[in-house]
Amino acid sequence: MLPHRFAHLALVALLAGCASARPERAARLWLVLVDASGSIDPKAEEIYANAWNRLLAEVSPGDQVTVLRIATGVSTQAQPVVDVTLPDAPGLLDNSVMRNREISSLIARMRNVSLVERSDRTATTPILETLATASRRLAMATRDRHVIVMSDMIEESEGLDFRHRAPDGDAMEAQLDRWLDDEGMRAWQGTQVHVVYAGGVIATSTSRAIERFWRGYLAALGATVRSWNATLDNLPSSAPEESYP
Repeated sequence: MLPHRFAHLALVALLAGCASARPERAARLWLVLVDASGSIDPKAEEIYANAWNRLLAEVSPGDQVTVLRIATGVSTQAQPVVDVTLPDAPGLLDNSVMRNREISSLIARMRNVSLVERSDRTATTPILETLATASRRLAMATRDRHVIVMSDMIEESEGLDFRHRAPDGDAMEAQLDRWLDDEGMRAWQGTQVHVVYAGGVIATSTSRAIERFWRGYLAALGATVRSWNATLDNLPSSAPEESYP
């Protein structure tokens, strides 16, 4: 039999070996930007809800989930609708039952959140301004960054209204000149973007012009658009070993 001291060292080495054998998953920031304008299609809320549930089925221990609304008057001080950081996965010496129960409870609470309240509907859709606000949060993130934009992507702000005039190259160049000088926008570099598109009834040529504008704009910021549809597919899979209902 090993002396007590050597038995203790052997146990520590065994636990360290087991811990290192566990797959490492990088924690992620999921920053969700939800269009709360009055112009969104009535079916958008259902599209948002389905995408929200899809995201919550994908989140893992250690992930942070933050929700901001795309709304008139959005600012860097805007209070998030949701701002939750899930605990890390239980370690070998943690109470796994209690930790997993805590994670499940937080996810369940997020499922019950109404992303858009009818009373919150605003007159305009300042997507560009909201992206600038989001950049402040991206700059502070220490996790892999994913931004999910739930919107019809129709910019409605001062001097720019995609509903009445489809964007073109000149519009993109003007906005890049405006925002690229903002040092905070550098935080978009390396960010993965997923667009949950809720375009509703809109001319095909207009919807294509809108998609080209945003893809080009985000690419110029250094971000990558991973998906553009109503179903939030192509999320990076990192399903946890435990099931969190």
